[in-house]
Amino acid sequence: MKNKLLDKTLQILEVIASSPEPRSLKSIAAELGVSPGTLSRIVADLCEYGLVEKFGYHQVRPSLGMIRLGQDAMTNFSLPRIVPPLIRSHAQAVEANGSFAGVHNWKLVYLYNSGTRGEKRPEHSLGLPFWEPILHSRLAAAILGAQHTESELEHLLPKEFAADRNAAFFMENCRQVRQNGYIAYRGLGRGWSVNFPVWCNERAYGVSLFGQDAEHCNLERMIFETSLLASRLTSALDERIER
Repeated sequence: MKNKLLDKTLQILEVIASSPEPRSLKSIAAELGVSPGTLSRIVADLCEYGLVEKFGYHQVRPSLGMIRLGQDAMTNFSLPRIVPPLIRSHAQAVEANGSFAGVHNWKLVYLYNSGTRGEKRPEHSLGLPFWEPILHSRLAAAILGAQHTESELEHLLPKEFAADRNAAFFMENCRQVRQNGYIAYRGLGRGWSVNFPVWCNERAYGVSLFGQDAEHCNLERMIFETSLLASRLTSALDERIER
């Protein structure tokens, strides 16, 4: 980002928003490499605008302004309004769970998720969309594998991902979506999932149908159903853009 001050401001906002507890200014400065003086000035402006509030001694946390921005985005952005009803009705018709997500800053961000995909939601999430790391996610691989070549991903992924034990699993799933157009999985005694990329405004998102009863799952049918759902989502989003 060319505007370094804006870049630091956005990084500070993300650190504060993603922390389950109030963050000290000292810990934020150390994590982001921001000088205490610069951090104090940025935080003061964010507090004045109502995005952040001071908590205790030299600590900060999100304020109502940040929550309002998120609520406005979820209410007015077309994806969260169009996607959930389509996935909900389709998933219920085939007796499966469904999810839809995109990738932001190397995190998988759900716009809809009717199940936990093996991961527990935070107790305070109230069923709202949430983010998670990407390397253990087939849905994230469906998105990034469709959007980038393997060499591009090796160059773009943060360096710390290379040492992660899930890196090989993630890259293999990226190769699968490039070869087949989707990622299908059935684990013996475990769950199943089918993941397809969905394109909107030249950006890849991902849709998934999944469930727990892998033994009795007709995976070929679920591949067809997820493909059909992906096509319906693409058409609905394209029509929205044309209007």
